[in-house]
Amino acid sequence: MKRVIFTLCVFLSIYCLNGADFLSQEILDSKDLESLAQRAQEDMLDSVFFKDISTPQVIALSDFANLTHFELDIQTLARSPLVSLRDSGKFSLTGAISGNALNADPLLDGIRAQRNKAEFQDIIPKGALLAPTYSLSARISDSLAPLDSGADSKNAQNPQKVRTNLSFIFSITNLKTGLIEWDYIAHISKEAQIEGYYKSQNERACLAGGNGASVK
Repeated sequence: MKRVIFTLCVFLSIYCLNGADFLSQEILDSKDLESLAQRAQEDMLDSVFFKDISTPQVIALSDFANLTHFELDIQTLARSPLVSLRDSGKFSLTGAISGNALNADPLLDGIRAQRNKAEFQDIIPKGALLAPTYSLSARISDSLAPLDSGADSKNAQNPQKVRTNLSFIFSITNLKTGLIEWDYIAHISKEAQIEGYYKSQNERACLAGGNGASVK
């Protein structure tokens, strides 16, 4: 099975809802996301849905809802799990229609707008586009919790570590029937070492109390 490496890193910014300054910390590396992609692909290829596909199908990338408080390269995250599907010969990815996980090719509309211009020798006929039968979508969410700073900390209200829990839900939907044919749920939990101390008492109290702490 072809292994897919995500060239994607996730950065977390710890902040308080009262507008306090924040510190940044790299949380996930390419190995974390490579493992996620490999597990999702293995589950998909082993599913009854995939094994029952007997004729080539067209799949579209729908929305990947990023409900976390940090930015993600959605298109990289969306395309990587499809590599094995396309290599199998059972699926082709359409660039004609999509959600936020793919930029539909603007030339598809541009070339069709030239149908009535005599300068073009070859004209694409109407009805040539293939409609997708399936769509791939996802939901990514997160939660953040401060960890006990330990006995070595000089100030119990100044924790030096946080834990972030990320949840990924991938789904393939049959666009004819509306049925979800396959889904995969995965979780990644990581600890982050915060470098340095928060500047103000409000910042320390915000994270230490666990109220209003979030991820940006």
